[in-house]
Amino acid sequence: RDSAYFNSGLNPVRAAAHDPSLPVRAEPGYEWQGFDADANTASYHSAAQHPHGINQDYFISWNNKQAKDFSAADGNFSFGPVQRGDLLDSRVRAALALGKLDRAGTVRVAEDAATADLRGEKVLGNLLRLLTSQPVTGPAAADAVAKLAAWRQAGAKRVETSPGSKVYQHAEAIRIFDAWWPLLVSGQFKADLGDELYRSLVAAMQVNESPSGGQQGDAAGSRSISEAQAHKGSSFQYGWWGYVDKDLRSILGDPVAAPLPRRYCGGGDPAVCRQVLLTTLGQAAAHTPAQVYPGDANCPAGDQWCADAILQSPVGGVSHPLIAWQNRPTYQQVVSFPAAQGDNVANLAAGRAVSASSTQFGYSSTATVDSDRRTRWASDWSDGQWIRVDLGSAQGVSRVILRWEAAYAKEYRVEVSGDGGTWRPVWSTSAGNGGVDNDAFAATTARYVRVAGVRRATGYGYSLYEFEVYAR
Repeated sequence: RDSAYFNSGLNPVRAAAHDPSLPVRAEPGYEWQGFDADANTASYHSAAQHPHGINQDYFISWNNKQAKDFSAADGNFSFGPVQRGDLLDSRVRAALALGKLDRAGTVRVAEDAATADLRGEKVLGNLLRLLTSQPVTGPAAADAVAKLAAWRQAGAKRVETSPGSKVYQHAEAIRIFDAWWPLLVSGQFKADLGDELYRSLVAAMQVNESPSGGQQGDAAGSRSISEAQAHKGSSFQYGWWGYVDKDLRSILGDPVAAPLPRRYCGGGDPAVCRQVLLTTLGQAAAHTPAQVYPGDANCPAGDQWCADAILQSPVGGVSHPLIAWQNRPTYQQVVSFPAAQGDNVANLAAGRAVSASSTQFGYSSTATVDSDRRTRWASDWSDGQWIRVDLGSAQGVSRVILRWEAAYAKEYRVEVSGDGGTWRPVWSTSAGNGGVDNDAFAATTARYVRVAGVRRATGYGYSLYEFEVYAR
């Protein structure tokens, strides 16, 4: 089976003199090649030059770069070695290493990534490496480091102590880290860059996009309202985490692909950089909850959970209370494709000949193949009843859907046969719970498919609205 990704749209061919990281001169030599202002057209890259991929092990997308060696939008300077797509990528990779990732597994991956703090998961480790490269002797600093290390060890999640508690696990570590981030970014880069240049860079790209929308540090100039907005859920898309991490790894002596022009923290001296981190960490630890989370029209000052919580945008008179933070994307959808283009996805049992070991008056076995979920078959009130369908010819089969009435089977088998006389089991359960059973099994060839009841769940017989058989 094939899977593919293609980034659509019209991608104009840039002028050779154009640097996408700098403002563009309004002159023909810098405009898109072949640009026609009257027709609003230009020369465009061919489809083969667009970001695309075919038959990768998996694809992830969370506002990350579209493909290797392609840049971000011209006004986005946040992309680097740490990006929130990493939260999905690492989890999908780990899940696939253990086997196939199904719909439920995909949802679990997305849910787990949605409560992780990108900075805590991807950057805090290197911060702690440098801090603990020598003993941390001050009691306050040692306490802060211990709390941060415990939070990171637990996964750097922003989750409640229990559902509905409205109090975070490792709340103190999260408060300290939230307060520390803008201080450490400033401490790491401002001295070397200089105050004016640093403030100009911060005006072009904010240092932080925390769940609460706060902790912006030396913010200056205009910024996108959506980037700094509180209670929106979406977090960690724009910020300096990649620069912080890349500089730290250089300071620590790690190999760094495409390193920064120089080492910034502490002027490149690990000891001085460590002291910068300790100083700013001490300042952060002293910040009260009310200082870190100053409150707004929806939350009192100091309420950490509320500061992060998502406020839905009402439609008309419909409103919704605050919900616990999750790093929600624009939309979430899990789709499973059980078949490929051209595969037979029809219900092979629909309208076919069907028979049963017994029936009750008015509840014929033909009701299970009439595609009408209001009609049903009912058997005698005893265990060991069965129903079978003749597919008309040998067919490839790998799945059965059973839509049970309240009288369902607690224990049953799905069996197949080529002649209607010799049967072999392909699926079974002793823990049936009614409703709709989607029973998948290894693909096989059969003309007859039978559901053989072993034990009833009620004092009645077995009763099915629909008995469906599929090739996929």
